[in-house]
Amino acid sequence: MKTWLRKKIAIVPFCLSVTLLAACSGGGGGGTPPQEGTANKEAEKKEPIELVFASHIGLGQERFDKEIGNPIREKFPHITPKYIERGQGTNLPDLVAAGTVVDITWYSTTSFSNTIQALGLDYDMTELAKKYNYDMNRFYPQLLDTLKYFTDGKGIYGIPKEMSQSVMYYNKDIFDKFGVPYPKDGMTWDDAYDLAKLMTRSMDGVVYRGLSSAHTMIGLNQMSLSPFDPKQDKANVNTDGWKTIMSTMERIYKIPGNNRPTNTRSATPEIEQFEKQKNVAMTTLGWGRQINFPPDLNWDIVSLPTFKEKPKTGVQAFPIYWSVTSNSKYKDQAFEVIMYLMSDERMMEASKRGEEVPVNKPEIKKAFGTDAPALKGKNLQALFVNNVAPMEPMRAPGLNSGLRQDALNLVNESFTDMLLNNVDVNTALRTAEEKINQKFEEAKKK
Repeated sequence: MKTWLRKKIAIVPFCLSVTLLAACSGGGGGGTPPQEGTANKEAEKKEPIELVFASHIGLGQERFDKEIGNPIREKFPHITPKYIERGQGTNLPDLVAAGTVVDITWYSTTSFSNTIQALGLDYDMTELAKKYNYDMNRFYPQLLDTLKYFTDGKGIYGIPKEMSQSVMYYNKDIFDKFGVPYPKDGMTWDDAYDLAKLMTRSMDGVVYRGLSSAHTMIGLNQMSLSPFDPKQDKANVNTDGWKTIMSTMERIYKIPGNNRPTNTRSATPEIEQFEKQKNVAMTTLGWGRQINFPPDLNWDIVSLPTFKEKPKTGVQAFPIYWSVTSNSKYKDQAFEVIMYLMSDERMMEASKRGEEVPVNKPEIKKAFGTDAPALKGKNLQALFVNNVAPMEPMRAPGLNSGLRQDALNLVNESFTDMLLNNVDVNTALRTAEEKINQKFEEAKKK
């Protein structure tokens, strides 16, 4: 592990993906599972063990038992899953400092470097995958590449647990009110701009915005642009590619009457305008957000608009990963549990419930949402119109990639300055570049 990572233990604030947490699952998906009639007999012969779970991502005990703990107890009678819920004195750094051994954890790419690697919990599961003949090709390759960005392209430091792709939600009632046809799958951002312009208007004393929440397009940008120079530790955002992204999003917000609320830099008011005030016609959010919609919101989805330079390309993946920890004494058993939780059978069940899963199999995608009454009649296949955008190009080995999320946050801040403070795109990107370079200098001193 890079020495600079061990010098600082810091938890990166994590905006939890709005995707529903993938339910834990059982069966195959990698290696050959035991026959149903022999599973319990084999378990009886095994020595009882306790596997400790903990994560920097919050999850209540009740939900852990329902989605993870109870399925494990049923499938592996000899294994007792113990969950240490995140809280004061029980966060991952606290547990490591106290010498508490965690066997299995889960984390996001945004905190892999500054949490998992910094705590020394990262573990290459390549040999375990070989030993159990685990098929890593069943996952979207972009999810595997995303984590390898932080490990110099080497090893298997995480098994994809869940993912989130953005879609365009729209309010059918507003379109009906204006007599405008609904959005369609396959739109470009130019199409979205034209539609947003048409839908931004006032009626019956209510000001309607055409499109909001394009802020999600910066951090997970569809053009797979990096905020870094690929060969040295310095910023690289004052480029034509970044200007295209920023200018495209700014153009939508600068439609008269369509700018974001100016009383805060937070994205929350925009989301609430769509969900609660119901005065936004379209919004781009991660799939799963609909669980927060009020019952009377008449919504549907279409595929995320795309750049003409990158047809049929959605945003980059925002995956969560399972991992066996470096200090676990039960690495084999922990890996077998992860295999079970991510099996094709369980992934099929989750997909039928309308949960986006990281397994890229046609039959699983086809079954999406079929067991979810609340999703009946929705355009669910919109999630699969676009491909997951590739992770940005790998950087030269040994460079500080742990600052990536900080860098993207700074770019997003500059984008917000464009919207709220009328900063031009060149100034915004130049400012972001200066601040990112300052971050690199500060990291070198530490």
